[in-house]
Amino acid sequence: MSGRRFAAAGLALLACLGAGATAARGAAAGDPGRRIAAQGLAGGVPACGSCHGASGEGLAVQQAPRLAGLDARYLAEQLDRFASGARKNDVMTSVAKALTLDERRAVAAHFARLPTPSTTPHPAAHSDLARGQALAGRGDWAVNVPACGACHGPDGRGVGAVTPPLSGQSQAYLSAQLAAFRTGARRSDTLGLMNGIAARLSPADLQAAAAYYASLPAGAPARTGAGR
Repeated sequence: MSGRRFAAAGLALLACLGAGATAARGAAAGDPGRRIAAQGLAGGVPACGSCHGASGEGLAVQQAPRLAGLDARYLAEQLDRFASGARKNDVMTSVAKALTLDERRAVAAHFARLPTPSTTPHPAAHSDLARGQALAGRGDWAVNVPACGACHGPDGRGVGAVTPPLSGQSQAYLSAQLAAFRTGARRSDTLGLMNGIAARLSPADLQAAAAYYASLPAGAPARTGAGR
């Protein structure tokens, strides 16, 4: 190749790379959900990643759940419930109220598009795992508690917008949510089923269920066309 042709090819390559970078920046700028997740918004909306992790993997130390790979409809519904006060959390209520309906939908869609992260299962005592597995697979009909898997799907992967995944979430987050259902501090599931189930189980059983699901690797939620 002559020097002139080589130079021309080089200029063409640089032009293509520049166009690709410009397109990538434009895509990011045109994706409000991604922008809010990474940067937040002026006026008191922090970046979602500051609590939920840069990739939506969740941060156990903050009891912030994994969001990556969850169903977009489920995530949008939870944001709506925080905004309306139906689900309570000081930080999330403030954030959700500051977002418009379209922004909440955009954030939900962004996290739903992210790949389900590879998680390191959390170790737990054998007794907790055995009891948690029994509750997940069989429930405890002596206290009228069905199997967790009957709603949350195989291996706790969740079922679309109907029930969220439990596997791949931290034990701290799962324990906190189960305790909130038990005391009535959280009343945000369909028909209040979780409130009744959590109230009929002992705190030790709730801890065992949380430990078992935290010991499972995250998996993509099963898909369904049903909603709440």
